[in-house]
Amino acid sequence: MSIEIRSVFPVIKFDINGSVNEARLLGVHVFYGVNNAIVVLDDVSMDDLKSLIGKMEYRFRKGVGYKGEYYRLKFKEESSGRYVFYRHKKVKNRLKLDNDSVLVLGREDLRYVYPLVLASDLKDDGMHWSENYIIFPYEYGEKQPVSQDRLKKMAPSLYSYLLSVKEPLMRQSRYDKRIQNVKEFYGVIRVGKYTYSDIFVAIRDNTKLSPCVISRIKTHWGEYKNPIFDGHVSYVAVGSIEEAEYLVSKLKNKKVEKIISKLFDARSIGTRLPINIPKYKP
Repeated sequence: MSIEIRSVFPVIKFDINGSVNEARLLGVHVFYGVNNAIVVLDDVSMDDLKSLIGKMEYRFRKGVGYKGEYYRLKFKEESSGRYVFYRHKKVKNRLKLDNDSVLVLGREDLRYVYPLVLASDLKDDGMHWSENYIIFPYEYGEKQPVSQDRLKKMAPSLYSYLLSVKEPLMRQSRYDKRIQNVKEFYGVIRVGKYTYSDIFVAIRDNTKLSPCVISRIKTHWGEYKNPIFDGHVSYVAVGSIEEAEYLVSKLKNKKVEKIISKLFDARSIGTRLPINIPKYKP
Protein backbone atom coordinates (compact mmCIF):
# COMPACT_ATOMS: atom_id res chain seq x y z
CA MET A 1 0.00 0.00 0.00
CA SER A 2 1.58 3.27 -1.14
CA ILE A 3 1.21 6.29 1.14
CA GLU A 4 1.68 9.90 0.10
CA ILE A 5 1.31 13.26 1.79
CA ARG A 6 0.06 15.74 -0.82
CA SER A 7 -1.44 19.19 -1.35
CA VAL A 8 -0.86 21.39 1.67
CA PHE A 9 -3.56 24.07 1.91
CA PRO A 10 -4.78 26.73 4.38
CA VAL A 11 -7.60 25.94 6.82
CA ILE A 12 -9.60 28.30 9.02
CA LYS A 13 -10.85 26.74 12.25
CA PHE A 14 -13.86 28.43 13.88
CA ASP A 15 -15.07 28.11 17.45
CA ILE A 16 -18.25 25.97 17.34
CA ASN A 17 -19.74 27.99 20.20
CA GLY A 18 -20.09 31.00 17.94
CA SER A 19 -17.09 32.94 19.17
CA VAL A 20 -15.43 35.28 16.75
CA ASN A 21 -12.12 33.59 17.57
CA GLU A 22 -10.66 31.63 14.73
CA ALA A 23 -7.42 29.81 14.03
CA ARG A 24 -5.54 29.79 10.77
CA LEU A 25 -3.98 26.39 10.25
CA LEU A 26 -2.72 24.10 7.51
CA GLY A 27 -4.39 20.98 6.14
CA VAL A 28 -2.92 18.18 4.04
CA HIS A 29 -4.24 15.32 1.93
CA VAL A 30 -2.96 11.89 2.97
CA PHE A 31 -3.43 9.31 0.20
CA TYR A 32 -3.22 5.60 1.03
CA GLY A 33 -5.02 2.76 -0.73
CA VAL A 34 -8.41 4.07 -1.80
CA ASN A 35 -8.52 6.67 0.97
CA ASN A 36 -7.61 10.34 0.73
CA ALA A 37 -8.10 11.68 4.22
CA ILE A 38 -7.72 15.36 5.06
CA VAL A 39 -5.63 16.02 8.16
CA VAL A 40 -5.79 19.41 9.86
CA LEU A 41 -2.44 20.32 11.40
CA ASP A 42 -3.64 21.54 14.79
CA ASP A 43 -2.38 19.06 17.41
CA VAL A 44 -0.04 17.24 15.01
CA SER A 45 2.64 18.84 12.87
CA MET A 46 3.90 18.21 9.37
CA ASP A 47 7.05 16.76 10.93
CA ASP A 48 4.87 14.35 12.93
CA LEU A 49 3.14 13.19 9.76
CA LYS A 50 6.38 12.75 7.84
CA SER A 51 8.02 10.75 10.62
CA LEU A 52 5.03 8.61 11.66
CA ILE A 53 3.06 7.95 8.46
CA GLY A 54 4.43 5.14 6.35
CA LYS A 55 4.42 1.37 5.88
CA MET A 56 3.16 -0.86 8.68
CA GLU A 57 5.11 -4.13 8.46
CA TYR A 58 2.54 -5.94 10.60
CA ARG A 59 -0.67 -7.16 8.97
CA PHE A 60 -3.62 -6.96 11.31
CA ARG A 61 -6.63 -9.21 10.66
CA LYS A 62 -10.26 -8.79 11.63
CA GLY A 63 -11.61 -11.29 14.13
CA VAL A 64 -13.95 -14.12 13.18
CA GLY A 65 -17.43 -13.64 11.76
CA TYR A 66 -20.14 -15.71 13.48
CA LYS A 67 -23.78 -15.61 14.62
CA GLY A 68 -23.41 -14.68 18.26
CA GLU A 69 -26.75 -15.99 19.47
CA TYR A 70 -25.65 -19.52 18.51
CA TYR A 71 -21.89 -19.46 19.11
CA ARG A 72 -21.24 -17.14 22.04
CA LEU A 73 -21.34 -18.65 25.54
CA LYS A 74 -20.84 -17.55 29.15
CA PHE A 75 -19.70 -20.07 31.76
CA LYS A 76 -22.20 -20.75 34.55
CA GLU A 77 -20.97 -23.76 36.53
CA GLU A 78 -19.47 -27.24 36.57
CA SER A 79 -21.65 -29.96 38.06
CA SER A 80 -20.90 -33.69 38.25
CA GLY A 81 -18.47 -33.52 35.34
CA ARG A 82 -20.84 -31.51 33.14
CA TYR A 83 -20.14 -27.90 32.13
CA VAL A 84 -23.04 -25.47 32.01
CA PHE A 85 -22.94 -22.34 29.83
CA TYR A 86 -25.43 -19.54 29.36
CA ARG A 87 -26.37 -18.85 25.77
CA HIS A 88 -27.10 -15.45 24.21
CA LYS A 89 -30.08 -13.95 22.42
CA LYS A 90 -30.74 -11.04 20.06
CA VAL A 91 -32.68 -8.15 21.60
CA LYS A 92 -33.31 -5.24 19.22
CA ASN A 93 -30.32 -6.29 17.14
CA ARG A 94 -28.04 -6.41 20.17
CA LEU A 95 -26.62 -9.56 21.75
CA LYS A 96 -27.70 -10.15 25.36
CA LEU A 97 -27.01 -12.91 27.86
CA ASP A 98 -29.97 -15.30 28.02
CA ASN A 99 -30.32 -16.36 31.66
CA ASP A 100 -33.14 -18.74 30.72
CA SER A 101 -31.20 -20.77 28.15
CA VAL A 102 -28.20 -22.97 28.91
CA LEU A 103 -26.01 -25.40 27.00
CA VAL A 104 -24.69 -28.41 28.93
CA LEU A 105 -21.48 -29.96 27.63
CA GLY A 106 -19.19 -32.81 28.61
CA ARG A 107 -15.48 -32.40 29.18
CA GLU A 108 -14.79 -33.84 25.73
CA ASP A 109 -16.89 -31.10 24.09
CA LEU A 110 -14.68 -28.38 25.56
CA ARG A 111 -12.06 -29.26 22.96
CA TYR A 112 -13.99 -26.94 20.63
CA VAL A 113 -14.88 -24.17 23.10
CA TYR A 114 -12.40 -21.26 23.18
CA PRO A 115 -12.05 -17.98 25.09
CA LEU A 116 -13.58 -15.12 23.08
CA VAL A 117 -12.05 -11.64 23.25
CA LEU A 118 -14.41 -8.73 22.57
CA ALA A 119 -13.51 -5.15 21.64
CA SER A 120 -14.86 -3.99 25.00
CA ASP A 121 -12.30 -6.23 26.73
CA LEU A 122 -9.46 -4.07 25.38
CA LYS A 123 -8.67 -1.23 27.77
CA ASP A 124 -5.91 1.36 27.90
CA ASP A 125 -4.33 -0.51 30.83
CA GLY A 126 -4.52 -3.95 29.20
CA MET A 127 -6.98 -6.70 28.36
CA HIS A 128 -9.74 -7.35 30.91
CA TRP A 129 -11.39 -10.55 29.72
CA SER A 130 -15.17 -10.59 30.09
CA GLU A 131 -15.13 -14.39 30.36
CA ASN A 132 -17.03 -15.00 27.14
CA TYR A 133 -16.49 -18.16 25.14
CA ILE A 134 -17.11 -19.17 21.54
CA ILE A 135 -17.95 -22.50 19.96
CA PHE A 136 -15.05 -22.96 17.56
CA PRO A 137 -15.12 -26.45 15.96
CA TYR A 138 -11.62 -26.33 14.48
CA GLU A 139 -8.48 -28.30 15.19
CA TYR A 140 -5.60 -26.07 16.22
CA GLY A 141 -3.87 -24.53 13.20
CA GLU A 142 -6.56 -25.47 10.68
CA LYS A 143 -8.42 -23.15 8.32
CA GLN A 144 -11.42 -25.46 7.84
CA PRO A 145 -13.74 -26.78 10.58
CA VAL A 146 -13.60 -30.43 11.58
CA SER A 147 -15.80 -32.81 9.61
CA GLN A 148 -19.22 -33.76 10.93
CA ASP A 149 -18.07 -37.34 11.51
CA ARG A 150 -15.14 -36.20 13.62
CA LEU A 151 -17.20 -33.62 15.53
CA LYS A 152 -19.82 -36.27 16.34
CA LYS A 153 -17.11 -38.60 17.62
CA MET A 154 -14.99 -36.08 19.54
CA ALA A 155 -17.71 -33.75 20.90
CA PRO A 156 -21.09 -35.52 20.79
CA SER A 157 -23.09 -33.02 22.88
CA LEU A 158 -21.70 -30.07 20.94
CA TYR A 159 -22.48 -31.84 17.68
CA SER A 160 -26.08 -32.44 18.78
CA TYR A 161 -26.47 -28.79 19.72
CA LEU A 162 -25.10 -27.52 16.40
CA LEU A 163 -27.36 -29.95 14.55
CA SER A 164 -30.34 -28.51 16.46
CA VAL A 165 -29.60 -25.01 15.12
CA LYS A 166 -28.57 -26.16 11.66
CA GLU A 167 -31.30 -24.27 9.78
CA PRO A 168 -30.31 -20.73 10.89
CA LEU A 169 -26.64 -21.63 10.62
CA MET A 170 -27.20 -22.87 7.07
CA ARG A 171 -28.59 -19.47 6.09
CA GLN A 172 -25.41 -17.87 7.40
CA SER A 173 -23.28 -20.63 5.89
CA ARG A 174 -24.51 -19.91 2.35
CA TYR A 175 -23.42 -16.30 2.81
CA ASP A 176 -20.09 -17.35 4.33
CA LYS A 177 -19.30 -19.62 1.39
CA ARG A 178 -19.44 -16.61 -0.94
CA ILE A 179 -16.75 -14.93 1.16
CA GLN A 180 -14.60 -17.85 2.26
CA ASN A 181 -14.89 -21.49 1.25
CA VAL A 182 -16.21 -22.84 4.56
CA LYS A 183 -16.95 -26.54 4.10
CA GLU A 184 -19.25 -27.28 7.06
CA PHE A 185 -22.46 -25.47 8.03
CA TYR A 186 -21.05 -24.63 11.48
CA GLY A 187 -17.87 -23.03 10.19
CA VAL A 188 -17.12 -19.34 10.79
CA ILE A 189 -15.38 -16.85 8.52
CA ARG A 190 -11.96 -15.18 8.65
CA VAL A 191 -10.03 -18.19 9.96
CA GLY A 192 -6.48 -18.96 8.81
CA LYS A 193 -3.01 -19.79 10.03
CA TYR A 194 -2.93 -16.27 11.50
CA THR A 195 -5.74 -17.23 13.94
CA TYR A 196 -3.39 -19.38 16.02
CA SER A 197 -0.47 -18.26 18.18
CA ASP A 198 0.83 -18.13 21.73
CA ILE A 199 0.99 -14.31 21.69
CA PHE A 200 -1.02 -11.62 19.90
CA VAL A 201 -1.33 -7.86 19.76
CA ALA A 202 -4.98 -6.82 19.48
CA ILE A 203 -6.67 -3.46 18.82
CA ARG A 204 -10.28 -2.26 18.71
CA ASP A 205 -11.88 -1.39 15.39
CA ASN A 206 -13.90 1.48 16.86
CA THR A 207 -13.61 4.48 19.19
CA LYS A 208 -9.85 4.08 19.79
CA LEU A 209 -7.14 1.46 19.34
CA SER A 210 -6.46 0.45 22.98
CA PRO A 211 -3.65 -1.93 21.88
CA CYS A 212 -3.08 -4.91 24.19
CA VAL A 213 -0.75 -7.88 24.49
CA ILE A 214 -2.80 -11.08 24.72
CA SER A 215 -1.49 -14.58 25.36
CA ARG A 216 -3.24 -17.87 26.07
CA ILE A 217 -6.19 -17.51 28.45
CA LYS A 218 -6.94 -19.83 31.37
CA THR A 219 -10.43 -21.29 31.03
CA HIS A 220 -12.82 -22.12 33.86
CA TRP A 221 -11.85 -25.79 33.47
CA GLY A 222 -8.15 -25.04 33.96
CA GLU A 223 -6.92 -25.28 30.37
CA TYR A 224 -4.86 -22.48 28.78
CA LYS A 225 -6.23 -21.89 25.28
CA ASN A 226 -5.62 -19.75 22.23
CA PRO A 227 -7.99 -16.73 22.32
CA ILE A 228 -10.40 -16.25 19.43
CA PHE A 229 -11.11 -12.63 18.53
CA ASP A 230 -14.52 -11.14 17.84
CA GLY A 231 -15.13 -9.36 14.53
CA HIS A 232 -14.76 -5.92 16.15
CA VAL A 233 -11.18 -6.74 17.16
CA SER A 234 -8.19 -6.59 14.81
CA TYR A 235 -5.18 -8.68 15.75
CA VAL A 236 -1.77 -9.92 14.66
CA ALA A 237 0.28 -12.87 15.89
CA VAL A 238 3.81 -12.10 17.12
CA GLY A 239 6.76 -14.25 18.11
CA SER A 240 7.59 -13.07 21.62
CA ILE A 241 6.46 -10.91 24.51
CA GLU A 242 9.27 -8.48 23.65
CA GLU A 243 7.95 -8.11 20.10
CA ALA A 244 4.40 -7.64 21.38
CA GLU A 245 5.50 -4.93 23.82
CA TYR A 246 7.47 -3.22 21.05
CA LEU A 247 4.41 -3.08 18.78
CA VAL A 248 2.08 -1.94 21.56
CA SER A 249 4.48 0.85 22.55
CA LYS A 250 4.52 2.10 18.95
CA LEU A 251 0.73 2.07 18.73
CA LYS A 252 0.35 3.82 22.09
CA ASN A 253 2.41 6.81 20.96
CA LYS A 254 0.16 9.82 21.62
CA LYS A 255 0.95 11.32 18.22
CA VAL A 256 0.04 8.03 16.54
CA GLU A 257 -3.28 8.00 18.41
CA LYS A 258 -4.03 11.52 17.18
CA ILE A 259 -3.12 10.68 13.58
CA ILE A 260 -5.31 7.55 13.63
CA SER A 261 -8.22 9.62 14.96
CA LYS A 262 -7.81 12.00 12.01
CA LEU A 263 -7.43 9.31 9.33
CA PHE A 264 -10.32 7.05 10.38
CA ASP A 265 -13.94 7.45 11.37
CA ALA A 266 -14.07 6.50 15.07
CA ARG A 267 -16.84 3.99 14.27
CA SER A 268 -14.65 2.00 11.89
CA ILE A 269 -10.87 1.86 12.32
CA GLY A 270 -9.34 -0.18 9.51
CA THR A 271 -6.89 -3.06 9.78
CA ARG A 272 -4.39 -1.41 7.43
CA LEU A 273 -2.90 1.31 9.57
CA PRO A 274 -0.69 3.68 7.52
CA ILE A 275 1.80 4.07 10.36
CA ASN A 276 5.54 3.61 9.97
CA ILE A 277 6.25 0.55 12.13
CA PRO A 278 9.05 -1.76 10.96
CA LYS A 279 9.32 -5.38 12.07
CA TYR A 280 10.82 -5.95 15.50
CA LYS A 281 14.52 -6.79 15.53
CA PRO A 282 15.78 -8.51 18.71
